[in-house]
Parts: sequence; structure tokens; C-alpha cells
Amino acid sequence: MRIAVLPLSYLPSIGGAEFVVHNAALEHERAGHSISVFPNLASRPVWRHLPYTCIPVWRRAWSTAIADGASENGGTHPRRLLRWRLAMLQRIFRADVWHIHAAYPVGWAVIDILRGELEVPVVVTSHGSDIYDYSGAVDGTGEQFDPDLSSRIARTLHAADALIAVGPKVEQSYRDFGIPEDKVSVIPHGWHPDRVDHAAQTAKQTRQRLGVTTPRVALAVAADRPEKRLDDLLDAADHLEGSPWTLVVSTVGSRLGREVQDRGLGNRVVVREESPLTAADLQGGLPRQATLDLYAAADVMILPSVVEASPTVFHEAFAAGCPVITTTTAASGVVDHLHNGLVIDGRDPEGIAAALARLDEDTTLLAQLRSGAAEAGKAVPHWKDIAAQTREVYEAAIAAHATAMTSSNR
Repeated sequence: MRIAVLPLSYLPSIGGAEFVVHNAALEHERAGHSISVFPNLASRPVWRHLPYTCIPVWRRAWSTAIADGASENGGTHPRRLLRWRLAMLQRIFRADVWHIHAAYPVGWAVIDILRGELEVPVVVTSHGSDIYDYSGAVDGTGEQFDPDLSSRIARTLHAADALIAVGPKVEQSYRDFGIPEDKVSVIPHGWHPDRVDHAAQTAKQTRQRLGVTTPRVALAVAADRPEKRLDDLLDAADHLEGSPWTLVVSTVGSRLGREVQDRGLGNRVVVREESPLTAADLQGGLPRQATLDLYAAADVMILPSVVEASPTVFHEAFAAGCPVITTTTAASGVVDHLHNGLVIDGRDPEGIAAALARLDEDTTLLAQLRSGAAEAGKAVPHWKDIAAQTREVYEAAIAAHATAMTSSNR
């Protein structure tokens, strides 16, 4: 099978949708299929290290195509450029199916070109920020786009031959947009069992490398973005003086580390700044082994985000048998309160500190959550199985598209 993928952007700061694209691409290639990733922007130094084709469609293609024109068809000039570029890529790579990893703006910008003009089947996966208003969630004004954007998203979802939901929350959102159940496949994020097992065997050494001396470790793995609310963890640390907990935060960038120093929290918070991806990282599945080691070394993982679709970190934590503390707006139907984690109110640092204190005092509850997390982890599929399930969706989309094209030509 020849697969073309359109993510919003790509590399070197892989996360979220990019993470899923990369891991699935590796497994598609290993299974003998051909995959080509066509982002609107990529990092040239890493292209040569990818074991699959990665060619930018056009720098800032999606934002330009959307911004240049108020009508539904967009601006004519960028549309012509995008149409020409996509047609050229299809002519060269002859993809059997195109997989779009963002209903908006990517999907809305290309759905008519791909299905209507190039007559190729299209699968769409939403990862959250394309169907939820993250800025509105951060501001506390909600997480739904205005009616105009919502109509564009709905039009894209209905036009696709098949949809993939990364979790229960996204699946429900598709239904809210009026998508029929038989058009949606739920495929969660995957994991690497061999690397998780290695992490469990080296948990003690991982704590030592981090310089953790307290008996309890709470881990956060997240980008330093407003919706993640990582500063809530620093505020929570103010309430942890003398407690058995150390907060370990794995993130990109140095801002949080500087904030920890400025606030004198170095005895309670350890910030692990992620380094740029290497060739070895890109040849293997992500996250890197060093990140997976952190889950096995932690007693609990915290994600205080104000909005999520289905965080990859939850699946990674469960695969390592690590329970989760998260917010009502981030749980996404994946975290089950008092079974595999604790679900608390968002924007509440004191609530985070109280949850940690509760787990330290109630060791029976902590053991119960660990058991629930391990149970959930057993249900997390290997990335190669994720790729196989995705190819089944591709095959169904190809068949559905052929049927639709036959009907339209009658």
C-alpha cells in the first residue's frame, strides 16, 4: 500500500499528532508498505535520518491557504499553488490513500482538492487542537470554536471517506458533528513493550540519575504550553515543603527550569530539559528510552492541562503501570477516577498537592491505582498493531471511495 500523510507540521519538536505519525510511519515501512509524509514545514537537518520520505508541501501552506480569502474556497492564488503541489506529489508517489492529521486547517484546505479533483480516498484523524479551541480553554471561555470554524470542521469530517478517533472524547466529538458511527474507528496511541520492560528494570538507577532522594516521585511529561498549566505544578510545590514528594518535569525549553531556580524550588522540583532529537531517536520509535525510564521511576504522573483530546502520556504511563493525576478537562475518557488515577478540578495547585498528600497517606489507594494503571496498560497496543489497524481503515476508505465514485459517475 502507498500511503501519503499530511500533518500540520513536522520535526524536530515531535509531540502529539507528529508523534503518532512518526511511530505509525516506522511500522508501516517495517511491514513493507510505502509511506510519504508531506508537512507544510519540516526541519531540513533531520530529513535524511528518517527511514521514510518526508517532503514539505509548501512552507506555511495551510495557514496561507486559509488566511488568503474569506470565502469557503479560500484565496485563489494560494489555492492554485496548493492544488499544483498536491497534484505533483500524487503524480510522483501515486498514493492509494491520503491521511490528514488535522481536520482544520489542513483538512479544510485540501479535502476538495484530494477527493474532488485528484479523486483519491481521504482519512482524517483529529488530535484535539483542530476541533477544540485551545485558546478559549486557556482563557476559561470554553473549548468550542465559533460557528464559522465549526461549520468548516464539520464539512471536512463529513467529506472524508473515513475518520480515526484517538480516544473516547474525540469519538464523541465526531458524533456531535453528526458523523455516523460506522464511519469512525477508535485507534488509541501505542507503546513499546520491550522498552517499557527495560525501564522497569532500571527504575532505581533512573531515580539516582535524577538526584531524587525522597521516597515518592511525581512525574510530568509535557510541552511548556499554556494549556498544559505546568506552572500549576510549581505552585503545588509551594505546598509540599517537608513532604515525601519530588516533582520531576520533563519538558522542552529552559523557561521552567529558570522559574524553579528563581522561586527556590530546587529541593522539591527537578526539571529535565529535553534535548533535540538525534538520528538514533528518529530511527526508533518515540519517545526516547530516557523518557520511558521516567514513567517506571515515578509513583504517579501528573497532567494539569485544561484541555486534551487523548494525551499520549496517559497511555505511556499506564503501559509502565504508573497511575495518573489529571483534570476533569484532560481526562478525555481515558483516566478512570479511583481506578487508574485521580481526576481533580483544573487550575487548582492546592488540589494537586492535596491529591499527592492523599496518595502518600493512603497506601492502599496508591496500590489500587497502580493495579488499575497496570490493567489499563495491558490494553495499550503495540505501535505495530496500531499501524495494522490503521491500514484496515485505509482499506475500508479505499473501498468506500471507489463505491462513492462509481455512484457519482452513474
